[in-house]
Amino acid sequence: MKSLVALVVALAIAYVPTERDYDGYIGDAGTSLDVAATERELESSTRGNSASHSAREFLRSAPCVGGGLVGAGDTCATGLSPDVACPDGMTPSFPLWMREQLADGSWSDWTLVSWYTCPSEGDLLALIEREWTQLRPEPSSVAVQPDGGWVYATVPTIAYAEDAPRLHGAVLLGADVTIRATPTRYTWRWGDGETLTTEDPGRPYPDATVSHAYGPTITVATIALDTTWSGHYRIGDGTWEPFDTTITSTSAGPTLDVLHPRTHLVGAAS
Repeated sequence: MKSLVALVVALAIAYVPTERDYDGYIGDAGTSLDVAATERELESSTRGNSASHSAREFLRSAPCVGGGLVGAGDTCATGLSPDVACPDGMTPSFPLWMREQLADGSWSDWTLVSWYTCPSEGDLLALIEREWTQLRPEPSSVAVQPDGGWVYATVPTIAYAEDAPRLHGAVLLGADVTIRATPTRYTWRWGDGETLTTEDPGRPYPDATVSHAYGPTITVATIALDTTWSGHYRIGDGTWEPFDTTITSTSAGPTLDVLHPRTHLVGAAS
C-alpha cells in the first residue's frame, strides 16, 4: 500500500484549495486505500477576543469502485481508471477530496473537491528545466600528443577532446522527455596557470588546431578541461526546443612530465 505522507499546515481565512497545493497520490488499481494519511491545513479566524480553529484534511486518491466517495471505515477498494486524456502522455492527477472536523471533534464525510485533472504545460516545462539544470553529462575525454606521459618544454603539445552530444531520457509527469546536451565551448586549463577557451574541440596531428607550449620552468603539469554544454529537449516525438541556459562539466586530463632537453657540443669524430 502506498500512502500520501506530505503534511501541510497553513494559517488562512476562508481558505480555498488550489490544484498545485497537493501532490498526486500514486496508487495501484484494485488496492485498498488508507485515508488516514492526508494533507491537513488549519484555518483560523478571530472573533472579538477569542480565536476559533477548524481543521480540514485533503487527500488525493483514486475514487472508490463505483465512483463514490471514500468509504466508511477509512478504507475502500479503488479500481476506476482516469477518464481524462492528457496531452503529451502526461499522467492525470488523482481527484482531490476534503473533510472537515466538526464541533464535537468528529469528522465529516469525504467530499469531492475536483475530479481527475491534467498537469499544466507550465508544470511539465518547469520539471524539464529542473532536469536540465541538474544534469551531469559524462565529461568529454581528453587526449594529447605525444601520448607517452611526457612532453618537451617550448614544443607545442597537441590536445583534443571528444565532441559527441549526450542524450538523457526521463519520464516527467508521465510524459517521455529526451534531453540532448551538445558541447559548444571548451576551456583548457594547462596546469601551468595558463588557460585557452575555444569553440573547437581540437584535432590530432597532422590537423592539430589546439596546442600549448610549456615554459622552461615547468616540470610537471596536469591538464583539465571545462566543457560548456547547450541543450535541447523534446516531449515524445515532438520537435526539439532549446534551453535558455547552459551547463558545465569538468574532465580530468593527463598528468605530463615536462622535459627540458639540453644541447652541448661534442668533439668531432676523428
